[in-house]
Amino acid sequence: MPRPLLLLALVYALFAPVAHAGKLFVCRDADGRLSVVDRACPGAVERREIVVATPPVARTGTNTDAKQIAAWARASQARLPPSLGGSARPQAARARTLRGPDPQTRACATARADRARREREDGFHLGFDERRRLLDAELAACGLR
Repeated sequence: MPRPLLLLALVYALFAPVAHAGKLFVCRDADGRLSVVDRACPGAVERREIVVATPPVARTGTNTDAKQIAAWARASQARLPPSLGGSARPQAARARTLRGPDPQTRACATARADRARREREDGFHLGFDERRRLLDAELAACGLR
């Protein structure tokens, strides 16, 4: 990189905080000294204006963020039991827990428990065919096959 260009880049980097002004002036005085300033140089022999593009102002989504945070807070509050300040559970959910699980859910839980028990008891002695039979029975009971 040529020396004047390197010097200009260095000076530009030093004056980066001034870049928000939008214009920089590169001036050379009668003695040949080079200066970079943010206002016009009246006594300069040579003067060049550099237009600096200001970065676009990022729109802050504070309103959108606040709405999202409030929605998360409401959802979290709704999941808490009333004893901890949450809202009461809807009637349908309460009725479902009082009646107990439906027959398919019970069958699925039983099949899972059977498979877990056999794997715990027999461990490495279970063959591939027996493992496959237990898994197929579990998947069928859970409605996945």
